[in-house]
Amino acid sequence: MTELSVTKGNYMEILTYGNGERLAACSSLVARGAPSGCRIIILPIPTTRDGKTVSGTDIPLSDVVSATEGETLVCGYGLPEDMASGIVARGGFIYDGALDEELILENARLTAQGTVGWLLLNTGRSPSELAVGIVGYGRIGRELLRLLLFLGCTVRVYSSSERTQRELSELEIDVRDSRGSADLSGLDILINTAPAPLFSAKSLAKYQGLKVVDLASGEYLAGVEGLIKLPSVPERYFAVGAGRAYARRILCRLCESSERGE
Repeated sequence: MTELSVTKGNYMEILTYGNGERLAACSSLVARGAPSGCRIIILPIPTTRDGKTVSGTDIPLSDVVSATEGETLVCGYGLPEDMASGIVARGGFIYDGALDEELILENARLTAQGTVGWLLLNTGRSPSELAVGIVGYGRIGRELLRLLLFLGCTVRVYSSSERTQRELSELEIDVRDSRGSADLSGLDILINTAPAPLFSAKSLAKYQGLKVVDLASGEYLAGVEGLIKLPSVPERYFAVGAGRAYARRILCRLCESSERGE
């Protein structure tokens, strides 16, 4: 798939910017399910990493804005404010998956499932023999906790939120305050889901044999020896399913727009 592909048919036009199996699967399903008369631009997840170009390409975000003609639906994830305002100014309307709780939750579920699958394939040990720490308790952290407990792992959660600590303690979950010098002893694997630094590479260095898996985009763990980075797990392990989930939400947005007369 090229950086820019155009699908025409059924009195519609779909422009797909970017590469990857997830985007291809999304575009294919949207092409089959969108009503006639649509003009749609589909962008990758995330839409941009540098705030200037479409992720995975050299295409400037300004080119996407320029391609918006009339009632074009522009679909992305994390659209910069100036880009979004430019699209609206040209008569387009927007679907931003980063503001869609249903898509966010689906991506969190796929991320947790892919991570657990990776653990089972790469540790060579049964779940009941593994002690796993989860750093952060957002959507991905909650899904990981549920799956790991179901499999029989020993799980410990690290969170800076006093509310989270209180709620998990009431459920008899081993939860620790991630602020300061939290104890990581006894863990086989530490999975980081937090984009903000809760542990430094220096604080982790003293735990010999601890494997650290990073699901977040922060670079503060870059100095950790043997760090395992698993970015964009839905794209890596569930590309087609993740693409279909993206497409379903885009088609829902089209339906909503049609009902509102946009």
